Amino acid sequence: MKAGVAELRRLIAEKEATPTPVSKIATTRPKREKLPPLTEDEVQVIQAYAAKHGRRWKSVLNHVWMGGAPYDDGGTLRRLRNSHGPSWLHTYRLPKPRPDENAVSECQPDVLET
Repeated sequence: MKAGVAELRRLIAEKEATPTPVSKIATTRPKREKLPPLTEDEVQVIQAYAAKHGRRWKSVLNHVWMGGAPYDDGGTLRRLRNSHGPSWLHTYRLPKPRPDENAVSECQPDVLET
């Protein structure tokens, strides 16, 4: 019995003394992989789809990606489904519109000259 306990202690000490190989550390995957950024074309296609389908555009697109009607996702949206996935769609936010110089001047009230 003492020999078995001694053998286990020797194996444990040997295991603890062995360093972890570098290749094993390098091959572990991060918890969340970084997705490639969207191209300007992809952003424009998403914005057009959102404008077409309104407030619930994400749920409509997710439904289409799962095989449901209206089957109106084009090639760009299909590529996004394949590269980024439905979970990405859930967290995606449309970019805020950039204020144009014309839009800013239109928002300012006119000053009446007297």
